[in-house]
Amino acid sequence: AAMRWAYDNAEALGIDTTRIGIGGDSAGSTLAVGVCLMARQRNHPVKFRFQMLPYPFLDARNESQSAKRFTDTPMWNSTLSKKVGPIMNPDPSATPLAYQSPVEAESHANLPPAYVEVAEFDCLHDEGVNLYEKIKSTGVEIELHEIKGGCHGYETATNSLLVRACMDCRVVWLKNLIEKNKENNHGLCHGVKKTYRTSADTDACRVRHGFKRKEAAVVTKESGQRVLGVSRWSSGTGRKL
Repeated sequence: AAMRWAYDNAEALGIDTTRIGIGGDSAGSTLAVGVCLMARQRNHPVKFRFQMLPYPFLDARNESQSAKRFTDTPMWNSTLSKKVGPIMNPDPSATPLAYQSPVEAESHANLPPAYVEVAEFDCLHDEGVNLYEKIKSTGVEIELHEIKGGCHGYETATNSLLVRACMDCRVVWLKNLIEKNKENNHGLCHGVKKTYRTSADTDACRVRHGFKRKEAAVVTKESGQRVLGVSRWSSGTGRKL
């Protein structure tokens, strides 16, 4: 309802309806992905440019391997997820499954491009990886970053080296996405071929922030499959990203 109101009143609000993105951290990601699924199902004219999803809460089942592992971690854990479930959704039968548990949607095709961050020590870790795999399989552009050494809610440490690097990487991804859309919509500018940034540019962000790369893989406990494009980063001070 809030999205529809903003879209319908876009002119009065000064919003360009061709440049709307959506995002949310933790349970905010439940809403963000749920709205994308709802807009797709209802054929709403909004075309979200992107989804920004830090440490997303996407699976109401609370049964992943990371949920079983992190039952008492700080900020958030699967014990709290179990308690908050009935509060967030007191009548599950009144809400379509996909909106309360987006990874359980029947299809993840035709969703907006997405940027996902998962924290190493987070009960929700595998939910973000799961969404990545599902969206990636449809051919939609999506990027996944595992934040080594991070726990749920790491954004609260706003001045930390880790968060500054994360923010820098998100900005690079968004700028890259906007540049691609500009060319797709309006053609080449002045006949000059653009060189688009790739995930390597988010790596460059980390280098600028003093992190060193160590190759690693994220392996989901349930599937045992390697998630490509995820690296481990560490700083000279022992902090990890």
